[in-house]
Amino acid sequence: MEEFNDTQLDLKLVKDIPNHYMITDQVVNLVRGYLTTQHSYVGADTTLRILDLGAGSGMLAEKLAKHLVPDWDLSITAVENSVPLLKVLDDRFADSKVVSVSEVNLIERECLSIRQMTIPKSSDVITSIFLTSFLGQLNTQNLFQEVYDNLNKGGMFILVDEMPTMSTKLNEIIRSGFDKADIKSAFANTLGYEGSLVVLPIEFYITHLQAVGFKQIATFYHHNRITGMYCIK
Repeated sequence: MEEFNDTQLDLKLVKDIPNHYMITDQVVNLVRGYLTTQHSYVGADTTLRILDLGAGSGMLAEKLAKHLVPDWDLSITAVENSVPLLKVLDDRFADSKVVSVSEVNLIERECLSIRQMTIPKSSDVITSIFLTSFLGQLNTQNLFQEVYDNLNKGGMFILVDEMPTMSTKLNEIIRSGFDKADIKSAFANTLGYEGSLVVLPIEFYITHLQAVGFKQIATFYHHNRITGMYCIK
């Protein structure tokens, strides 16, 4: 398997995902604004915990640490399940006093629970950048519940992914191609909302974020098919 370092992966992300740098910058600014408004609530001497799910190359975690410390006392946990990416993360944050790396299987449903991770069981901010596209419908629903349960009251969940807008009729037409019994039995737990090769639409995200308990849901980024949302518990 080809190996990368963090710089090579950062460049690949920027090449493959237009505006990736800008998106992560906006996430940092969003977290800064949130921490600014919540600072008096949590207390000046409180360590604020950020959980970066599907941390990838560690670009976002590094930006959060670089731009928000020392204004806030942060503990950032970069979560990843890819072995090559874990190596990149370990190398990138080997000397960091702010960012730690945690391995967790984000794909297998029985291993998805945040409660099983060897990290603090409450977070002030949780980020998920281009993760849910790889999880499928059922795992994404489970993840939303785990995120909600893990967040402190008033905590923020930031989600960025490919979220096309799709009419109900078109959705039904696409899903009809996956309605055969043999396909359902083999892929029932892994199909996306419209099928295995189609990403989840924005309506899916909003519906299931509301279902787990999020009341305040807003969009902070939208370009082409990529949408950034934040939710407050």
